[in-house]
Parts: sequence; structure tokens; C-alpha cells
Amino acid sequence: VAQSARSGFKIQPEQRLRIALSDIGPPSFGVEAVHGDAVQFVNGAATSECLFDGGNRGVLVLDLEVDLARLGVPGPQVRELWVAIHGYRQLAERFIRRFHPLEAPHRLIVAPEALNRFYVGDPSGRHGPEVKVGGTWMTREAREVEIADYVRWLDRLTRSQLDELAGHGASPRVIGLGFSQGAHTAARWSTLGS
Repeated sequence: VAQSARSGFKIQPEQRLRIALSDIGPPSFGVEAVHGDAVQFVNGAATSECLFDGGNRGVLVLDLEVDLARLGVPGPQVRELWVAIHGYRQLAERFIRRFHPLEAPHRLIVAPEALNRFYVGDPSGRHGPEVKVGGTWMTREAREVEIADYVRWLDRLTRSQLDELAGHGASPRVIGLGFSQGAHTAARWSTLGS
């Protein structure tokens, strides 16, 4: 039996269901739970796990594509892999620019992007291309779930970078660092992650 931290309902093992991400449509759990069957909507290549409470509420476990920025060239010369974690209201692409002075052939720096984005500034205004977008690693809503999500994301990211570097014959040490909210994120990752 698993318990969802997000909604608090308990999930029995027989209530697990493999479905295509697009089978759900927009993430609104007004979709009826269909145990054992997939609801067919459109597109649908990526698969995710959906856990239902026996009614029509559920939690979707997604495989996401998330942005990251990278500085340096992977190769056998890399001895350090830095995972630089941005702060609240920042995005990876802008954050990594701060690391240009630290660029060196033996160092690969990756800046993962937080899983949550939002419009920075006046929330009631128009959100055209001139409005800045920022990221956050978590909020108070479903905090423990968001922490678990970003720990998994940072573990996967680091493993993928280490695997790529191993293909070049490099075996670098991993250095995690963060700014502002990213410092808390790095501390939790170092404690909870692999």
C-alpha cells in the first residue's frame, strides 16, 4: 500500500495503472478512473504511472523533459562535474552565465532547471513575451512530493552526465552548489539523493 503525500489518499497495489501521458488530457483529475484500461485521447507516446484512490482522484507520475544549461565540453579531460542549482525566480539559462569566469577545460558545469515555473511580476497583468519567467524548486503545496521530485530529477541528471563522461573515459568528482533556494535544494539533494 502506498500513500500519496500530495492528496493523502491510500493506493492499493492493484490500483496501479500504466497509461500514456496524453491519455489523461490536460492534468485535471476530473477524468474517471478506469482500472485496468487506458482512456484513449490523442497523440500518446510517453508513458506514466497513474495512481487512483478508487474514485476519480489520482496522482500522475510523469517522465518529464526538463531544461538544463551546460558550460564546458564533455571529454576525457573533465575531472569535476559541478551541479549548479539556481535560486528562486531564476532559470538555468540565465543562472549559468554567472559561471563563465569559472569555466575551465577540466570542469563541466550543469545548471538544472527547477520543475516549477511562474510569471515574475504582476500576476494580474498580461503575460506576453516581455514578461519574465522564473522557476522555483518547491512551494508549500505538496512540499514533500516536490522535494522527492527534484531529488529524483537531480539524481537522474547527474547520472546521465556521469554516464556521458564515462563514455569519454572521465570519472569526475561531483560538486553540488546552490544559490538562495538552490542552496536548500542542494542540501536536501545531498542528504536524500543517491
